Amino acid sequence: MIIAVTTPWNPLPGAVPGGHVRPDPAPDFTPAEIHRADAFDGALNWPAYGRLITVLAVVLALGFTPLGARLLGAFTSRFRRLPLRVLLGAVALTSLTWLISMPFAVWGETILRDYGLSTQSWPSWLADQAKSLAVTWVTYTLGLLLLTALVRRFPRYWWTGAAAGAGALVIAGSFAYPVMIEPVFNTFHSLPAGELRSALLDMARRDGVPVSDVLVADASRRTTSLNAYVSGFGSTRRIVVYDTLLTSMSTPRIESIVAHELGHAKRDDVLHGTLVGALGAAGGVCLLAVLLTSPRLLRRAGLAPPASRRPTGAEAADDPSARDRGAG
Repeated sequence: MIIAVTTPWNPLPGAVPGGHVRPDPAPDFTPAEIHRADAFDGALNWPAYGRLITVLAVVLALGFTPLGARLLGAFTSRFRRLPLRVLLGAVALTSLTWLISMPFAVWGETILRDYGLSTQSWPSWLADQAKSLAVTWVTYTLGLLLLTALVRRFPRYWWTGAAAGAGALVIAGSFAYPVMIEPVFNTFHSLPAGELRSALLDMARRDGVPVSDVLVADASRRTTSLNAYVSGFGSTRRIVVYDTLLTSMSTPRIESIVAHELGHAKRDDVLHGTLVGALGAAGGVCLLAVLLTSPRLLRRAGLAPPASRRPTGAEAADDPSARDRGAG
């Protein structure tokens, strides 16, 4: 609902001189280029949607059947310390979804190579995938450890603190991403003083978009694509240009690309997306709380005893939903 309300469905309010015009790429691109672009987009859709559907199906199967409980039990039952069990469970589940998605990721990378957009060797590509998995391990483990602590400390109202915490973590992650996560995958250096750097910083000042620096990313070791972006907000906001852009484009064309990205920052699109993501995370926690109070779903997932048998004292002590029902 928030996305629907805040999306600028009519970015040019009022009457448009000459009436609305349907976008037509023909004046700028040849029929062969248009056909190639359409073919590329269509080719990438298959692995992208295949990956999404497959991973979603696996997650639902693990969450709404005893398979998830059995998998976690196999990895964690031999350990008594709860933090270690949470860590192993997070690593097991994220690794499983990573392995399931890998064939689709390889498929997509093969398409990028076929179209001349990828310059990586397979070992380098696999190293990037491993880095992404490691970041996922850390993120999910920290989140689940905090969630577990809240559930144990506030078994009845844990979801209120968890929802607020999830939203705060999304905002903090968006702020820290440029300085903590981006350097894991790319090497950056400041654009040397000169005409281009001065032009980009002046453009940012004129647009009222303060940036901390103009950085160059070593994108050429992965791709031939040309790109620039503005990441972070507040004191971590910076302009980033691909090194491929610097070697292929003139200063005016680079300025036009960066101007587009500065437009997103001027309209606070990064901040808006971060806030929507924070609300989505908070809503997800609330939905999780609702699901965890459903005896039918808990039984279906193998997390509660059958309806005909009351839980033992030990089971009730380990089940927050059972404690809540007892308190009520």
